[in-house]
Amino acid sequence: MADGVYNDNIHVLKKVMGRMLNNKTYSDAVFTVKDQQFYVLSQLLAASSTTLDNMMSTHYEHCHDRDLTIYRVKHEDSFLLILKYIYGQSLDFHTTPVHVLCEVLSLAETYQLSEFRDDLRSFLCTLDCFELESAVVLLNTASKYNLSELYEQLTVFAYQHAEQLVKHDTFPDLDYNVLTHLVQSDWFACSEIDILTGVLTWHSGMDRERQNWKTTTTTRHTDIDTEHDDVSETDPSQTNEEQQDSEHIDHLNLNETDTCTTSSSRSTDNSEQLIEKKDTCPEVMRLFSENILKSLLARIRFPRMFASDLLRTLKSELGKNYIDLLDETCFSQSSEPRRKYQAQSSEATSAQHRMINNVTKTFQIKKFHSDRKKESVEEYLVGDFKWKICCKWTRGWTPDVITMYLKCTSDYNQDDWECTVECQLKWISNDRRFNNMILPDDNSYTTLTLTRDTSCVEIVKWEVEHKGWMSSWYDLRIKYMQTKMNGPIEEIHNASLATTAQHRGNNNPTTAQHKYTNNATTAQHIDTNNATTAQHKDTNNATTAQHRGNNNATSAEDRDTNNATTAQHRGNNNATSAE
Repeated sequence: MADGVYNDNIHVLKKVMGRMLNNKTYSDAVFTVKDQQFYVLSQLLAASSTTLDNMMSTHYEHCHDRDLTIYRVKHEDSFLLILKYIYGQSLDFHTTPVHVLCEVLSLAETYQLSEFRDDLRSFLCTLDCFELESAVVLLNTASKYNLSELYEQLTVFAYQHAEQLVKHDTFPDLDYNVLTHLVQSDWFACSEIDILTGVLTWHSGMDRERQNWKTTTTTRHTDIDTEHDDVSETDPSQTNEEQQDSEHIDHLNLNETDTCTTSSSRSTDNSEQLIEKKDTCPEVMRLFSENILKSLLARIRFPRMFASDLLRTLKSELGKNYIDLLDETCFSQSSEPRRKYQAQSSEATSAQHRMINNVTKTFQIKKFHSDRKKESVEEYLVGDFKWKICCKWTRGWTPDVITMYLKCTSDYNQDDWECTVECQLKWISNDRRFNNMILPDDNSYTTLTLTRDTSCVEIVKWEVEHKGWMSSWYDLRIKYMQTKMNGPIEEIHNASLATTAQHRGNNNPTTAQHKYTNNATTAQHIDTNNATTAQHKDTNNATTAQHRGNNNATSAEDRDTNNATTAQHRGNNNATSAE
Protein backbone atom coordinates (compact mmCIF):
# COMPACT_ATOMS: atom_id res chain seq x y z
CA MET A 1 0.00 0.00 0.00
CA ALA A 2 1.39 3.42 -1.01
CA ASP A 3 -0.06 6.83 -0.17
CA GLY A 4 -3.13 5.19 1.30
CA VAL A 5 -4.04 3.49 -2.01
CA TYR A 6 -4.62 -0.22 -1.59
CA ASN A 7 -3.93 -2.29 -4.73
CA ASP A 8 -3.10 -5.70 -3.31
CA ASN A 9 -6.64 -6.85 -3.98
CA ILE A 10 -5.82 -6.88 -7.72
CA HIS A 11 -3.41 -9.76 -7.14
CA VAL A 12 -6.01 -11.53 -5.03
CA LEU A 13 -8.59 -11.07 -7.78
CA LYS A 14 -6.20 -12.54 -10.34
CA LYS A 15 -5.74 -15.64 -8.17
CA VAL A 16 -9.48 -16.01 -7.69
CA MET A 17 -10.14 -15.68 -11.42
CA GLY A 18 -7.42 -18.22 -12.07
CA ARG A 19 -9.26 -20.75 -9.90
CA MET A 20 -12.52 -20.00 -11.68
CA LEU A 21 -11.02 -20.48 -15.16
CA ASN A 22 -12.40 -23.64 -16.78
CA ASN A 23 -13.78 -24.79 -13.43
CA LYS A 24 -17.12 -26.59 -13.55
CA THR A 25 -17.99 -25.51 -10.00
CA TYR A 26 -17.84 -21.81 -10.87
CA SER A 27 -19.49 -22.01 -14.30
CA ASP A 28 -22.99 -21.79 -15.70
CA ALA A 29 -22.31 -22.67 -19.36
CA VAL A 30 -20.21 -25.08 -21.40
CA PHE A 31 -18.41 -24.23 -24.63
CA THR A 32 -17.31 -27.16 -26.80
CA VAL A 33 -14.39 -26.58 -29.16
CA LYS A 34 -13.63 -29.65 -31.25
CA ASP A 35 -13.60 -32.41 -28.62
CA GLN A 36 -12.71 -30.29 -25.61
CA GLN A 37 -15.16 -28.70 -23.19
CA PHE A 38 -14.57 -25.36 -21.49
CA TYR A 39 -16.59 -24.39 -18.40
CA VAL A 40 -17.30 -20.66 -18.40
CA LEU A 41 -19.20 -17.99 -16.51
CA SER A 42 -21.54 -16.62 -19.16
CA GLN A 43 -21.97 -13.18 -17.57
CA LEU A 44 -18.21 -12.60 -17.62
CA LEU A 45 -17.94 -13.56 -21.29
CA ALA A 46 -20.96 -11.45 -22.20
CA ALA A 47 -19.50 -8.41 -20.44
CA SER A 48 -16.18 -8.86 -22.25
CA SER A 49 -17.43 -9.49 -25.78
CA THR A 50 -20.61 -8.32 -27.49
CA THR A 51 -20.15 -11.08 -30.06
CA LEU A 52 -20.16 -13.79 -27.41
CA ASP A 53 -23.06 -12.03 -25.70
CA ASN A 54 -25.16 -12.09 -28.88
CA MET A 55 -24.25 -15.68 -29.61
CA MET A 56 -25.26 -16.87 -26.14
CA SER A 57 -28.46 -14.81 -26.17
CA THR A 58 -29.49 -16.34 -29.49
CA HIS A 59 -28.79 -19.81 -28.18
CA TYR A 60 -30.74 -19.31 -24.96
CA GLU A 61 -33.65 -17.85 -26.93
CA HIS A 62 -34.11 -21.03 -28.97
CA CYS A 63 -32.80 -23.72 -26.63
CA HIS A 64 -33.31 -24.85 -23.08
CA ASP A 65 -29.74 -25.97 -22.38
CA ARG A 66 -26.54 -24.03 -21.79
CA ASP A 67 -24.22 -26.13 -23.95
CA LEU A 68 -22.81 -24.30 -26.95
CA THR A 69 -20.47 -25.47 -29.70
CA ILE A 70 -18.02 -23.24 -31.54
CA TYR A 71 -17.05 -24.39 -35.02
CA ARG A 72 -14.09 -23.68 -37.28
CA VAL A 73 -11.52 -23.35 -34.53
CA LYS A 74 -8.55 -25.52 -35.43
CA HIS A 75 -6.75 -25.47 -32.11
CA GLU A 76 -8.34 -25.83 -28.68
CA ASP A 77 -5.46 -23.85 -27.17
CA SER A 78 -6.52 -20.82 -29.21
CA PHE A 79 -9.87 -20.60 -27.46
CA LEU A 80 -8.22 -21.30 -24.10
CA LEU A 81 -5.99 -18.24 -24.60
CA ILE A 82 -9.08 -16.16 -25.31
CA LEU A 83 -10.56 -17.35 -22.01
CA LYS A 84 -7.32 -16.63 -20.16
CA TYR A 85 -7.39 -13.08 -21.49
CA ILE A 86 -11.01 -12.60 -20.43
CA TYR A 87 -10.27 -14.07 -16.99
CA GLY A 88 -7.30 -11.70 -16.53
CA GLN A 89 -4.54 -14.31 -16.56
CA SER A 90 -0.96 -13.85 -17.78
CA LEU A 91 -0.09 -14.95 -21.31
CA ASP A 92 3.37 -15.72 -22.68
CA PHE A 93 3.41 -15.10 -26.42
CA HIS A 94 7.02 -16.26 -26.75
CA THR A 95 6.20 -19.82 -25.68
CA THR A 96 2.98 -20.02 -27.68
CA PRO A 97 3.23 -21.67 -31.12
CA VAL A 98 2.95 -19.22 -33.99
CA HIS A 99 0.00 -20.99 -35.61
CA VAL A 100 -1.91 -20.72 -32.32
CA LEU A 101 -1.13 -17.01 -32.01
CA CYS A 102 -2.41 -16.40 -35.53
CA GLU A 103 -5.69 -18.12 -34.75
CA VAL A 104 -5.97 -16.23 -31.45
CA LEU A 105 -5.63 -12.99 -33.42
CA SER A 106 -8.46 -14.11 -35.69
CA LEU A 107 -10.64 -14.99 -32.69
CA ALA A 108 -9.84 -11.70 -30.96
CA GLU A 109 -10.99 -9.91 -34.11
CA THR A 110 -14.17 -12.00 -34.27
CA TYR A 111 -15.01 -11.47 -30.61
CA GLN A 112 -14.20 -7.74 -30.82
CA LEU A 113 -11.48 -7.86 -28.18
CA SER A 114 -9.80 -4.81 -29.70
CA GLU A 115 -7.02 -4.23 -27.16
CA PHE A 116 -6.01 -7.89 -27.18
CA ARG A 117 -6.10 -7.88 -30.98
CA ASP A 118 -3.83 -4.83 -31.20
CA ASP A 119 -1.32 -6.33 -28.76
CA LEU A 120 -1.20 -9.54 -30.79
CA ARG A 121 -0.67 -7.59 -34.01
CA SER A 122 2.20 -5.68 -32.43
CA PHE A 123 3.86 -8.85 -31.18
CA LEU A 124 3.60 -10.63 -34.53
CA CYS A 125 5.20 -7.64 -36.22
CA THR A 126 8.31 -8.09 -34.06
CA LEU A 127 8.97 -11.59 -35.43
CA ASP A 128 12.07 -11.76 -37.61
CA CYS A 129 12.96 -15.45 -37.58
CA PHE A 130 10.71 -17.75 -39.59
CA GLU A 131 10.30 -21.46 -40.22
CA LEU A 132 8.65 -23.37 -43.04
CA GLU A 133 6.09 -24.91 -40.66
CA SER A 134 4.67 -21.52 -39.72
CA ALA A 135 5.45 -19.47 -42.85
CA VAL A 136 2.09 -20.10 -44.53
CA VAL A 137 -0.12 -19.22 -41.57
CA LEU A 138 1.97 -16.10 -40.94
CA LEU A 139 1.70 -15.06 -44.59
CA ASN A 140 -2.07 -15.45 -44.46
CA THR A 141 -2.32 -13.52 -41.20
CA ALA A 142 -0.03 -10.69 -42.32
CA SER A 143 -2.01 -10.34 -45.54
CA LYS A 144 -5.42 -10.48 -43.87
CA TYR A 145 -4.63 -7.92 -41.16
CA ASN A 146 -2.47 -5.58 -43.29
CA LEU A 147 0.77 -6.21 -41.41
CA SER A 148 2.79 -4.80 -44.31
CA GLU A 149 6.32 -4.99 -42.91
CA LEU A 150 5.81 -8.52 -41.63
CA TYR A 151 4.32 -9.53 -44.98
CA GLU A 152 7.34 -8.17 -46.86
CA GLN A 153 9.76 -10.11 -44.65
CA LEU A 154 7.73 -13.27 -45.10
CA THR A 155 7.59 -12.94 -48.88
CA VAL A 156 11.37 -12.64 -48.94
CA PHE A 157 11.53 -15.80 -46.81
CA ALA A 158 9.15 -17.51 -49.26
CA TYR A 159 11.29 -16.45 -52.21
CA GLN A 160 14.44 -17.75 -50.55
CA HIS A 161 12.81 -21.12 -49.73
CA ALA A 162 10.51 -21.46 -52.73
CA GLU A 163 11.65 -24.98 -53.63
CA GLN A 164 10.89 -26.27 -50.14
CA LEU A 165 7.75 -24.21 -49.56
CA VAL A 166 5.94 -25.31 -52.72
CA LYS A 167 6.28 -28.95 -51.63
CA HIS A 168 5.47 -28.37 -47.96
CA ASP A 169 2.33 -29.84 -46.40
CA THR A 170 1.09 -26.37 -45.46
CA PHE A 171 1.33 -24.93 -48.99
CA PRO A 172 -2.33 -25.81 -49.82
CA ASP A 173 -3.39 -23.64 -46.85
CA LEU A 174 -2.24 -20.41 -48.52
CA ASP A 175 -4.88 -17.76 -49.06
CA TYR A 176 -5.68 -17.16 -52.71
CA ASN A 177 -4.31 -13.62 -52.87
CA VAL A 178 -1.04 -14.68 -51.19
CA LEU A 179 -0.66 -17.66 -53.51
CA THR A 180 -1.28 -15.44 -56.54
CA HIS A 181 1.29 -12.92 -55.37
CA LEU A 182 3.97 -15.58 -54.90
CA VAL A 183 3.33 -17.52 -58.10
CA GLN A 184 3.43 -14.48 -60.36
CA SER A 185 6.71 -13.18 -58.94
CA ASP A 186 10.01 -13.75 -60.76
CA TRP A 187 11.62 -14.23 -57.36
CA PHE A 188 9.59 -17.37 -56.59
CA ALA A 189 12.40 -19.43 -58.04
CA CYS A 190 11.57 -23.09 -58.43
CA SER A 191 10.64 -25.29 -61.37
CA GLU A 192 7.38 -24.48 -63.12
CA ILE A 193 6.26 -28.11 -62.86
CA ASP A 194 6.63 -27.94 -59.06
CA ILE A 195 4.56 -24.75 -59.03
CA LEU A 196 1.92 -26.45 -61.20
CA THR A 197 1.79 -29.44 -58.84
CA GLY A 198 1.51 -27.14 -55.84
CA VAL A 199 -1.30 -25.14 -57.45
CA LEU A 200 -3.23 -28.30 -58.39
CA THR A 201 -2.82 -29.63 -54.86
CA TRP A 202 -4.06 -26.30 -53.48
CA HIS A 203 -7.06 -26.33 -55.82
CA SER A 204 -7.95 -29.97 -55.15
CA GLY A 205 -8.40 -29.10 -51.47
CA MET A 206 -10.73 -26.28 -52.45
CA ASP A 207 -12.62 -28.62 -54.78
CA ARG A 208 -13.04 -31.21 -52.01
CA GLU A 209 -14.67 -28.53 -49.87
CA ARG A 210 -17.09 -27.84 -52.71
CA GLN A 211 -17.96 -31.53 -53.04
CA ASN A 212 -18.42 -31.83 -49.28
CA TRP A 213 -20.75 -28.84 -49.32
CA LYS A 214 -22.77 -30.38 -52.15
CA THR A 215 -23.08 -33.69 -50.29
CA THR A 216 -24.04 -31.96 -47.04
CA THR A 217 -26.64 -29.81 -48.77
CA THR A 218 -28.20 -32.83 -50.49
CA THR A 219 -28.33 -34.77 -47.23
CA ARG A 220 -29.92 -31.91 -45.33
CA HIS A 221 -32.44 -31.35 -48.10
CA THR A 222 -33.46 -35.02 -47.95
CA ASP A 223 -33.77 -34.92 -44.17
CA ILE A 224 -36.04 -31.89 -44.32
CA ASP A 225 -38.25 -33.45 -46.98
CA THR A 226 -38.79 -36.58 -44.89
CA GLU A 227 -39.08 -34.99 -41.48
CA HIS A 228 -40.23 -31.37 -41.38
CA ASP A 229 -40.53 -31.32 -37.63
CA ASP A 230 -36.89 -32.21 -37.07
CA VAL A 231 -34.96 -28.98 -37.54
CA SER A 232 -32.15 -30.01 -35.23
CA GLU A 233 -29.89 -30.84 -38.14
CA THR A 234 -29.95 -27.32 -39.54
CA ASP A 235 -28.87 -23.95 -38.31
CA PRO A 236 -31.71 -21.39 -38.25
CA SER A 237 -29.23 -18.54 -38.15
CA GLN A 238 -27.50 -19.76 -41.30
CA THR A 239 -29.11 -18.15 -44.34
CA ASN A 240 -26.25 -18.61 -46.81
CA GLU A 241 -24.85 -22.09 -46.40
CA GLU A 242 -22.60 -21.76 -49.38
CA GLN A 243 -20.54 -19.38 -47.28
CA GLN A 244 -19.30 -22.36 -45.31
CA ASP A 245 -16.86 -22.95 -48.13
CA SER A 246 -15.24 -19.61 -47.46
CA GLU A 247 -12.07 -19.55 -45.42
CA HIS A 248 -13.10 -16.37 -43.66
CA ILE A 249 -16.52 -17.62 -42.49
CA ASP A 250 -17.59 -16.61 -39.02
CA HIS A 251 -16.12 -18.91 -36.38
CA LEU A 252 -19.40 -18.95 -34.49
CA ASN A 253 -22.29 -21.24 -35.43
CA LEU A 254 -24.98 -22.74 -33.27
CA ASN A 255 -24.42 -26.38 -32.45
CA GLU A 256 -26.42 -28.65 -34.73
CA THR A 257 -27.57 -30.63 -31.69
CA ASP A 258 -28.27 -27.42 -29.77
CA THR A 259 -30.73 -25.95 -32.24
CA CYS A 260 -34.19 -26.38 -30.87
CA THR A 261 -37.41 -27.26 -32.62
CA THR A 262 -39.30 -24.32 -34.11
CA SER A 263 -42.61 -23.93 -35.84
CA SER A 264 -43.50 -25.95 -38.91
CA SER A 265 -43.78 -22.78 -41.00
CA ARG A 266 -40.12 -21.98 -40.33
CA SER A 267 -39.19 -25.52 -41.32
CA THR A 268 -41.09 -25.13 -44.56
CA ASP A 269 -39.29 -21.86 -45.33
CA ASN A 270 -35.92 -23.49 -44.77
CA SER A 271 -36.92 -26.37 -46.99
CA GLU A 272 -37.88 -24.06 -49.85
CA GLN A 273 -34.64 -22.12 -49.51
CA LEU A 274 -32.58 -25.30 -49.64
CA ILE A 275 -34.42 -26.48 -52.74
CA GLU A 276 -33.45 -23.26 -54.53
CA LYS A 277 -29.84 -23.54 -53.36
CA LYS A 278 -29.66 -27.17 -54.42
CA ASP A 279 -30.57 -26.18 -57.98
CA THR A 280 -28.28 -23.17 -58.39
CA CYS A 281 -25.35 -23.15 -55.98
CA PRO A 282 -23.40 -26.25 -57.13
CA GLU A 283 -23.14 -24.96 -60.69
CA VAL A 284 -22.15 -21.48 -59.52
CA MET A 285 -19.49 -22.95 -57.25
CA ARG A 286 -18.18 -25.20 -60.03
CA LEU A 287 -17.71 -22.23 -62.37
CA PHE A 288 -16.14 -20.22 -59.56
CA SER A 289 -13.71 -23.06 -58.84
CA GLU A 290 -12.70 -23.33 -62.50
CA ASN A 291 -12.14 -19.58 -62.79
CA ILE A 292 -9.93 -19.63 -59.72
CA LEU A 293 -7.84 -22.40 -61.25
CA LYS A 294 -7.53 -20.59 -64.58
CA SER A 295 -6.39 -17.41 -62.87
CA LEU A 296 -3.59 -19.36 -61.19
CA LEU A 297 -2.59 -21.27 -64.32
CA ALA A 298 -2.25 -17.93 -66.13
CA ARG A 299 0.73 -17.19 -63.85
CA ILE A 300 2.57 -20.46 -64.56
CA ARG A 301 5.04 -20.21 -67.45
CA PHE A 302 4.26 -22.96 -69.93
CA PRO A 303 7.41 -22.53 -72.11
CA ARG A 304 9.58 -23.19 -69.04
CA MET A 305 8.14 -26.68 -68.47
CA PHE A 306 9.62 -29.83 -69.97
CA ALA A 307 7.19 -32.00 -71.89
CA SER A 308 8.27 -35.12 -70.01
CA ASP A 309 7.57 -33.49 -66.63
CA LEU A 310 4.17 -32.27 -67.80
CA LEU A 311 3.17 -35.71 -69.11
CA ARG A 312 4.30 -37.33 -65.87
CA THR A 313 2.17 -34.89 -63.88
CA LEU A 314 -0.89 -35.47 -66.06
CA LYS A 315 -0.59 -39.23 -65.55
CA SER A 316 -0.51 -38.89 -61.77
CA GLU A 317 -3.65 -39.31 -59.67
CA LEU A 318 -3.70 -35.56 -59.10
CA GLY A 319 -3.24 -34.69 -62.76
CA LYS A 320 -5.95 -37.05 -64.00
CA ASN A 321 -8.57 -34.90 -62.28
CA TYR A 322 -7.45 -31.85 -64.26
CA ILE A 323 -6.51 -33.28 -67.65
CA ASP A 324 -9.54 -31.63 -69.31
CA LEU A 325 -8.70 -28.21 -67.86
CA LEU A 326 -4.95 -28.06 -68.47
CA ASP A 327 -5.00 -26.50 -71.90
CA GLU A 328 -1.89 -24.74 -73.18
CA THR A 329 -3.82 -21.51 -73.67
CA CYS A 330 -4.57 -21.35 -69.94
CA PHE A 331 -0.90 -20.89 -69.07
CA SER A 332 1.36 -17.88 -69.29
CA GLN A 333 3.38 -17.83 -72.50
CA SER A 334 6.28 -16.00 -70.88
CA SER A 335 9.62 -17.71 -71.31
CA GLU A 336 11.40 -15.50 -68.78
CA PRO A 337 13.21 -17.64 -66.19
CA ARG A 338 12.57 -17.15 -62.50
CA ARG A 339 15.52 -15.85 -60.53
CA LYS A 340 16.93 -16.50 -57.11
CA TYR A 341 16.10 -13.70 -54.74
CA GLN A 342 18.95 -11.23 -54.35
CA ALA A 343 19.37 -8.93 -51.39
CA GLN A 344 20.72 -6.20 -53.66
CA SER A 345 17.58 -4.58 -54.90
CA SER A 346 18.79 -3.30 -58.25
CA GLU A 347 21.29 -5.45 -60.06
CA ALA A 348 21.16 -4.57 -63.72
CA THR A 349 21.01 -7.54 -66.08
CA SER A 350 22.35 -5.58 -69.03
CA ALA A 351 23.26 -2.08 -70.01
CA GLN A 352 19.64 -1.28 -70.80
CA HIS A 353 17.77 -3.20 -68.08
CA ARG A 354 17.07 -2.11 -64.52
CA MET A 355 15.46 -3.85 -61.56
CA ILE A 356 14.43 -2.04 -58.39
CA ASN A 357 12.65 -3.42 -55.33
CA ASN A 358 10.97 -2.04 -52.23
CA VAL A 359 10.71 1.70 -52.77
CA THR A 360 8.16 3.88 -50.97
CA LYS A 361 7.40 7.47 -51.96
CA THR A 362 4.89 9.92 -50.50
CA PHE A 363 2.73 12.16 -52.71
CA GLN A 364 0.17 14.87 -52.04
CA ILE A 365 -2.92 15.53 -54.13
CA LYS A 366 -4.39 18.97 -53.45
CA LYS A 367 -8.05 19.89 -53.80
CA PHE A 368 -9.41 20.01 -57.34
CA HIS A 369 -12.62 19.95 -59.34
CA SER A 370 -14.45 16.82 -60.43
CA ASP A 371 -13.95 15.10 -63.79
CA ARG A 372 -10.40 16.40 -64.06
CA LYS A 373 -7.18 14.49 -63.63
CA LYS A 374 -5.07 16.12 -60.92
CA GLU A 375 -1.34 15.40 -60.67
CA SER A 376 0.57 15.13 -57.40
CA VAL A 377 2.69 17.98 -56.15
CA GLU A 378 5.74 15.77 -55.78
CA GLU A 379 7.74 14.10 -58.53
CA TYR A 380 10.40 11.50 -57.76
CA LEU A 381 13.19 9.97 -59.78
CA VAL A 382 13.20 6.20 -59.30
CA GLY A 383 15.56 4.32 -61.56
CA ASP A 384 15.73 6.23 -64.83
CA PHE A 385 12.17 7.55 -64.70
CA LYS A 386 10.23 10.36 -63.10
CA TRP A 387 7.12 9.29 -61.21
CA LYS A 388 3.90 11.03 -60.22
CA ILE A 389 0.47 9.87 -59.18
CA CYS A 390 -2.75 11.36 -60.52
CA CYS A 391 -6.30 11.43 -59.20
CA LYS A 392 -9.62 11.75 -61.01
CA TRP A 393 -12.87 12.45 -59.18
CA THR A 394 -16.03 11.27 -60.93
CA ARG A 395 -19.21 12.49 -59.30
CA GLY A 396 -22.17 10.16 -59.03
CA TRP A 397 -25.51 10.16 -57.35
CA THR A 398 -23.92 8.12 -54.59
CA PRO A 399 -21.20 7.21 -54.04
CA ASP A 400 -18.51 9.18 -55.90
CA VAL A 401 -15.77 7.28 -57.73
CA ILE A 402 -12.08 8.07 -57.28
CA THR A 403 -9.61 6.75 -59.86
CA MET A 404 -5.87 6.76 -59.10
CA TYR A 405 -3.25 6.71 -61.85
CA LEU A 406 0.50 6.17 -62.01
CA LYS A 407 2.41 8.46 -64.38
CA CYS A 408 5.91 7.70 -65.63
CA THR A 409 8.10 9.92 -67.83
CA SER A 410 11.70 9.87 -69.00
CA ASP A 411 14.10 12.68 -69.92
CA TYR A 412 16.44 10.39 -71.79
CA ASN A 413 16.49 10.26 -75.56
CA GLN A 414 15.50 6.69 -76.31
CA ASP A 415 13.24 5.55 -79.10
CA ASP A 416 11.29 3.18 -76.90
CA TRP A 417 11.07 2.10 -73.27
CA GLU A 418 8.95 -0.21 -71.16
CA CYS A 419 8.52 -0.37 -67.41
CA THR A 420 6.73 -3.12 -65.49
CA VAL A 421 5.95 -2.19 -61.91
CA GLU A 422 4.25 -4.05 -59.06
CA CYS A 423 2.86 -1.42 -56.72
CA GLN A 424 0.39 -0.65 -53.98
CA LEU A 425 -1.17 2.64 -52.91
CA LYS A 426 -1.98 3.70 -49.35
CA TRP A 427 -4.39 6.55 -48.68
CA ILE A 428 -3.28 8.49 -45.59
CA SER A 429 -6.33 9.95 -43.88
CA ASN A 430 -6.13 13.50 -42.54
CA ASP A 431 -9.48 13.13 -40.78
CA ARG A 432 -9.74 11.26 -37.48
CA ARG A 433 -13.13 9.92 -38.51
CA PHE A 434 -11.58 7.81 -41.24
CA ASN A 435 -8.80 5.24 -41.07
CA ASN A 436 -5.92 4.88 -43.49
CA MET A 437 -6.73 2.56 -46.36
CA ILE A 438 -4.68 0.20 -48.52
CA LEU A 439 -5.60 0.24 -52.21
CA PRO A 440 -6.54 -2.34 -53.38
CA ASP A 441 -8.32 -3.14 -50.13
CA ASP A 442 -7.22 -6.82 -50.16
CA ASN A 443 -3.62 -5.71 -49.50
CA SER A 444 -2.51 -7.10 -52.86
CA TYR A 445 -0.16 -5.45 -55.34
CA THR A 446 -1.21 -4.24 -58.78
CA THR A 447 1.00 -5.06 -61.76
CA LEU A 448 1.19 -2.28 -64.35
CA THR A 449 3.04 -1.90 -67.65
CA LEU A 450 3.96 1.60 -68.79
CA THR A 451 5.49 2.63 -72.10
CA ARG A 452 6.32 5.83 -73.91
CA ASP A 453 2.89 5.76 -75.56
CA THR A 454 0.97 4.72 -72.42
CA SER A 455 2.82 6.59 -69.71
CA CYS A 456 -0.20 7.10 -67.41
CA VAL A 457 -2.18 4.02 -66.37
CA GLU A 458 -4.85 3.28 -63.78
CA ILE A 459 -3.75 1.84 -60.44
CA VAL A 460 -7.05 1.42 -58.65
CA LYS A 461 -10.62 2.69 -58.57
CA TRP A 462 -12.56 3.09 -55.32
CA GLU A 463 -15.87 4.46 -54.14
CA VAL A 464 -16.28 7.12 -51.45
CA GLU A 465 -19.26 8.60 -49.67
CA HIS A 466 -17.40 11.41 -47.92
CA LYS A 467 -15.03 14.24 -48.79
CA GLY A 468 -12.34 13.13 -46.36
CA TRP A 469 -10.18 11.90 -49.25
CA MET A 470 -9.72 15.40 -50.70
CA SER A 471 -6.37 17.14 -50.28
CA SER A 472 -4.80 13.91 -49.09
CA TRP A 473 -1.41 12.23 -48.92
CA TYR A 474 -0.64 8.88 -50.49
CA ASP A 475 2.18 6.38 -50.06
CA LEU A 476 3.20 4.61 -53.26
CA ARG A 477 4.97 1.36 -52.45
CA ILE A 478 6.86 -0.16 -55.38
CA LYS A 479 7.35 -3.82 -54.60
CA TYR A 480 9.18 -4.61 -57.81
CA MET A 481 10.10 -2.65 -60.91
CA GLN A 482 11.84 -3.72 -64.11
CA THR A 483 12.61 -1.38 -66.98
CA LYS A 484 13.82 -1.99 -70.50
CA MET A 485 15.08 0.67 -72.88
CA ASN A 486 15.38 0.22 -76.63
CA GLY A 487 17.17 2.48 -79.08
CA PRO A 488 19.91 5.11 -78.56
CA ILE A 489 20.41 6.30 -75.03
CA GLU A 490 22.34 9.45 -74.29
CA GLU A 491 22.81 8.66 -70.65
CA ILE A 492 22.29 5.57 -68.49
CA HIS A 493 23.07 5.66 -64.79
CA ASN A 494 23.79 2.50 -62.90
CA ALA A 495 21.13 3.40 -60.32
CA SER A 496 20.28 1.46 -57.20
CA LEU A 497 17.62 3.65 -55.62
CA ALA A 498 17.59 7.26 -56.77
CA THR A 499 15.54 9.30 -54.36
CA THR A 500 14.90 12.65 -56.00
CA ALA A 501 15.05 14.23 -59.43
CA GLN A 502 18.26 16.03 -58.46
CA HIS A 503 20.29 13.03 -57.35
CA ARG A 504 21.46 10.15 -59.46
CA GLY A 505 22.31 6.79 -57.88
CA ASN A 506 25.91 5.68 -58.26
CA ASN A 507 28.25 3.14 -56.78
CA ASN A 508 30.74 5.43 -55.04
CA PRO A 509 29.46 9.02 -55.24
CA THR A 510 31.48 11.75 -53.61
CA THR A 511 28.82 14.46 -53.69
CA ALA A 512 25.22 14.79 -54.79
CA GLN A 513 26.45 16.76 -57.82
CA HIS A 514 28.92 14.20 -59.14
CA LYS A 515 27.75 11.50 -61.46
CA TYR A 516 29.02 8.00 -61.90
CA THR A 517 32.18 8.34 -63.99
CA ASN A 518 32.30 4.95 -65.72
CA ASN A 519 31.80 6.12 -69.30
CA ALA A 520 28.83 8.29 -68.25
CA THR A 521 28.59 11.93 -69.26
CA THR A 522 27.05 14.76 -67.33
CA ALA A 523 26.45 18.41 -67.89
CA GLN A 524 29.59 19.33 -65.95
CA HIS A 525 32.02 16.51 -66.71
CA ILE A 526 33.22 15.22 -70.04
CA ASP A 527 34.58 11.75 -70.73
CA THR A 528 38.26 11.58 -69.90
CA ASN A 529 39.35 9.93 -73.13
CA ASN A 530 40.70 12.88 -75.13
CA ALA A 531 37.73 15.12 -74.20
CA THR A 532 38.12 18.71 -73.07
CA THR A 533 35.88 20.94 -71.04
CA ALA A 534 35.67 24.62 -70.45
CA GLN A 535 36.85 24.41 -66.87
CA HIS A 536 37.83 20.94 -65.68
CA LYS A 537 39.44 17.90 -67.21
CA ASP A 538 38.21 14.53 -65.98
CA THR A 539 41.29 12.35 -65.57
CA ASN A 540 41.79 8.72 -64.65
CA ASN A 541 43.42 9.46 -61.33
CA ALA A 542 42.19 12.93 -60.45
CA THR A 543 41.90 13.68 -56.77
CA THR A 544 39.76 16.84 -56.84
CA ALA A 545 37.95 18.95 -59.39
CA GLN A 546 40.79 21.51 -59.19
CA HIS A 547 43.71 19.13 -59.76
CA ARG A 548 44.82 18.10 -63.16
CA GLY A 549 45.45 14.46 -63.90
CA ASN A 550 49.09 13.54 -63.81
CA ASN A 551 51.17 10.57 -62.90
CA ASN A 552 53.00 12.08 -59.95
CA ALA A 553 51.22 15.31 -59.05
CA THR A 554 52.19 16.62 -55.63
CA SER A 555 49.99 19.66 -55.05
CA ALA A 556 47.38 21.88 -56.59
CA GLU A 557 50.15 24.07 -57.99
CA ASP A 558 52.14 21.32 -59.65
CA ARG A 559 51.93 21.13 -63.36
CA ASP A 560 51.07 18.06 -65.31
CA THR A 561 54.32 16.17 -65.67
CA ASN A 562 53.50 15.04 -69.17
CA ASN A 563 54.83 18.11 -70.95
CA ALA A 564 52.20 20.39 -69.29
CA THR A 565 53.70 23.81 -68.51
CA THR A 566 51.27 25.67 -66.25
CA ALA A 567 48.08 25.22 -64.23
CA GLN A 568 46.31 27.23 -66.87
CA HIS A 569 47.17 24.84 -69.66
CA ARG A 570 44.47 22.32 -70.42
CA GLY A 571 44.37 18.73 -71.62
CA ASN A 572 47.36 16.51 -72.04
CA ASN A 573 48.23 13.74 -74.43
CA ASN A 574 47.96 15.84 -77.58
CA ALA A 575 44.64 17.46 -76.47
CA THR A 576 44.18 21.12 -77.25
CA SER A 577 42.94 23.58 -74.71
CA ALA A 578 39.40 24.82 -74.56
CA GLU A 579 40.70 28.23 -75.65
